[in-house]
Amino acid sequence: MDKKPISPLESVLVTCPACGKGNLEQRLSPQAYRVTASDTDFCPAERIWLHPQTNGLTPLAYFMQTCPNCYFTTESRDALFHSKPHLVEKDPQLTIQIQRHQEQLEMPDSPLSKLAQAYHRCHHSFCRVVLKFLLGICDEKLKDHYSNYNLARYYLRLAWVFRERTQLENPEAGLRLPQIKDKLDKQSEEHRKYLGEVEQLSELLDRDFLTLSGPEGDQKEGYSYQDILDSLQSNSIGTKKRGASSEREPDFLPGNVNLSTFLLELRSVWTGVPLNETEALKFALSYYHQYFQTLPQKAYSSSQVQTAYLIGELFRRTGEYSQSQKFFSLAISIGEKSLRQEKETYRSAFAQKIIFLATRQQNLAERQQLGQAL
Repeated sequence: MDKKPISPLESVLVTCPACGKGNLEQRLSPQAYRVTASDTDFCPAERIWLHPQTNGLTPLAYFMQTCPNCYFTTESRDALFHSKPHLVEKDPQLTIQIQRHQEQLEMPDSPLSKLAQAYHRCHHSFCRVVLKFLLGICDEKLKDHYSNYNLARYYLRLAWVFRERTQLENPEAGLRLPQIKDKLDKQSEEHRKYLGEVEQLSELLDRDFLTLSGPEGDQKEGYSYQDILDSLQSNSIGTKKRGASSEREPDFLPGNVNLSTFLLELRSVWTGVPLNETEALKFALSYYHQYFQTLPQKAYSSSQVQTAYLIGELFRRTGEYSQSQKFFSLAISIGEKSLRQEKETYRSAFAQKIIFLATRQQNLAERQQLGQAL
């Protein structure tokens, strides 16, 4: 008899620690899929789903859990939503956090209240995921001693949400723009003086599905090499494959309020609001950097190795190539020291992987810095 496919979603009865009300939460089973490839900042890039009907699911949509009654938000796997009321009362930090959450919720102009209202009215999946992460970040910041590590993780995953959205709009572009840019970078080293108008690259770019076009009404007859690189870097080149539809579900809140407009307005009362992937990465970078400074300096732990590498990669992705190389070097150094004192096989393998990634990304950052200087 064939085994029944594992259901990707499981219903869990949880109780909100803030308002005490119970609700049935849909959670994504960790056994429902397997990550087969990741980006260099550990964002899952490819997954194999065990259930045939779940390829369209986004695990990030289930990372945070929001109470439908009071909008208190934390990680889905957090034990808070399983805590008994009398246990919550014994945690003074949680008591203070909940009290502040309730106070903020009653203030119409507070960031948390604005987020809660938007979340309540919005039914667009992408909007709700973004708002859930921001609610979780907002609630984490209400603690007297909030976790820099948690805030870094939340902002990093919010950056991944923005990235996945971009890749859904342009599936091929999300996978191949970096490779195309690398091709152009390599060609520039030998043929830079010959690269001028876009027609000289049309055969290569057509083969790689890109269609280059300027803004409507733009009278510019051609594009320079730098124009192409700048456009690739900002992901602003038209990347629709010929014959593919460019339509997508609009990111609107009720009342025809665009999500980007809402986030921009929200930032006027809360500076912790990112508008796109790059800004979310910068927030993640800031909190990872603060977290790294609290780690024991001579422990040479896997946390140190991974965090140093991730800081380097986030610096690289946000264009800070000099700082990026500094932290990649640090990750390599810590990793090598960890290997000399680590006897557990799986940790040694992890350190070796990070050293390999850091070396490769450090070389990439050096090339990017040189390209930036030209």
